[in-house]
Amino acid sequence: MTASLLRMSGQAKRSAIGLGIVLAVIGLYNALMFDRYLPLSEGWFSVYARCILDGAIPYRDFHFFLPPVYPYMIAGFTGVFGSGLIGLRILGVGITLSIAAMLFLLYSRLFSARVACIAAIVTVVYYQSDVTFIGYNFLNVLHLLALCGTLLICKYFDHDNRSPESAAGRRAAAMLLGAGSLFALAFLIKQSDGLFVLLASFAAVAASAYARDGFRRGLGTLAVYSAGVLLPMLVLLIWLISTGTMASFLDQVFRGASSSKGGLAAILFNWIPRLFTRANIGGLAATIAALAALRLYSMPGGFMLGRAGNGKGSAMSPATPGTVVRFTAILALFSAGILVPFWSSGISQGLCDNSVFNFTYERVLLISGFTGCLLLLCVFLVRMVRREEGSHRDSFIVSAVSLGILWGTSTSAALGNMGMLMGLGLLVGVLLSIPSLFRRTRIAIVLLCASLVLFLSSRKYIEPYNWWGLDQSDIRETSMSVQAPYLGGFVLSPQASRIYLDVTAIVRENTGPQDRIYTFPNIPIFYLLTERHPDTFGIVSWFDVEPDRFALADARSLQESPPEAIIYLDVPEFVWEGHEEGFRGGNMSGQRTIQKVIEELTSSDLYELEATYEVPDGYTLTVWIMV
Repeated sequence: MTASLLRMSGQAKRSAIGLGIVLAVIGLYNALMFDRYLPLSEGWFSVYARCILDGAIPYRDFHFFLPPVYPYMIAGFTGVFGSGLIGLRILGVGITLSIAAMLFLLYSRLFSARVACIAAIVTVVYYQSDVTFIGYNFLNVLHLLALCGTLLICKYFDHDNRSPESAAGRRAAAMLLGAGSLFALAFLIKQSDGLFVLLASFAAVAASAYARDGFRRGLGTLAVYSAGVLLPMLVLLIWLISTGTMASFLDQVFRGASSSKGGLAAILFNWIPRLFTRANIGGLAATIAALAALRLYSMPGGFMLGRAGNGKGSAMSPATPGTVVRFTAILALFSAGILVPFWSSGISQGLCDNSVFNFTYERVLLISGFTGCLLLLCVFLVRMVRREEGSHRDSFIVSAVSLGILWGTSTSAALGNMGMLMGLGLLVGVLLSIPSLFRRTRIAIVLLCASLVLFLSSRKYIEPYNWWGLDQSDIRETSMSVQAPYLGGFVLSPQASRIYLDVTAIVRENTGPQDRIYTFPNIPIFYLLTERHPDTFGIVSWFDVEPDRFALADARSLQESPPEAIIYLDVPEFVWEGHEEGFRGGNMSGQRTIQKVIEELTSSDLYELEATYEVPDGYTLTVWIMV
């Protein structure tokens, strides 16, 4: 190991140190909190996976709103490692660290290793600050696939020899085929987000191939990439035909998923007016003015030339003791940003109450990220096509996929933190790599990045999860180590532990293994914990997941065959109204009918109320058992 390290070039050593620091800081951050919160809305895909392992087929035996890749992935994982939720959380840490590593490898193609290190850390902490972040979530898998695909595209264009008769040419073709397959899998994880990422990747490959090889040879490159995209699609087609689910797949994944979110136009464009609100217009104007002032189009041609960054750290230059000192300072600074608020609730609360930080976090970063990525994309495309001095191909590819991720993520509801994957780090890297900036200005930017990490980690510790007001308590206040099937390994608040353990015990004591129960609207986790099954086609009845026609069918099923137990999460009215306004044009959703049926059943003599729990913030959970 030591001998191989000594043989490494200076640039390789700096990259290895930078990658190690990124993984250390992000690993520390996740280790502090990955097992300290468990929202009631978690567990969807564990239930889907259990159904699959029991022999059920998505689309045919239960309603499913996504392509089948992700639930089968989770089914495979749980089949090997068991259905315990802590195992998936550990998988999530691995996925998050892989995202961090891929970001560093991409950024290090554009900037120096130190700049790439800072950019990757800030980006991942910002990415994880999303209030619904759970490490193994399908969006994180999608984004990891997109990052890996982006890196392969960049590496493909590194090869000058692309002849299929040479080993180098075959390796290059394999990289491009692999990239296409990864982006296709991203689409098959989640169709809406993945579509934009896939289209962005096509644009990146097509424009880069045209700029380098011209139209005719560029078509050949695009054909190879398309072949890679088609491979997973072909496998899916074979599976759909063999299971007889083609029609139901198209109905549920495209027609049904679209209608549950208010139609195709709403999915594609409704986030734009939510972004460009009156409160954000000032941030937009300031961002454009700042970027114009930087005069990106007239900067010296060498500030983003590939691996050598701005030319100050060539591949042959040694890694000096000063390099180690600077990397150590980065490690100490950003580790402190993670640890200080964890140790001090007072500091973290004070930061979260600071209006300047909140304005920057809520307004400036999102609007700057969107605007900045769009302008950078245009700048790098023009430079690349004009074949100006220096290569801007990697910068264009990263910018293009970054915008694809941003737009795709926004289709879920609005532009959010997870959409800034790649984009935020790209902007940080540009600012830290501008040759004309004074050294003191660069130090100030690094300190601002560290303060952002300090603020974001503070918010995350205080509120690790919040989905439509369904809160989780401060992770520093959790104290109970849960010892129960599927929950072993978690350290939760007394209230959360009591809910999970009590509800599970009530259902198991009052129903048999073959009895059917029903949970509503987004808490299928109790199917897993109680080892009981629903008697409806829909497993999750959330508003933008289950279309109205399936919700109405579930309501009829409940009326005709009442379940042995009902676990009902009474959702506040603002949640109903928010979804109906956003996804139903203000009309009543089909879930209202399910709610009405549940209220009719539980107010009759058929059921007896066994338990009631107040759930933060404003929710009530009730458990009803058939008499």
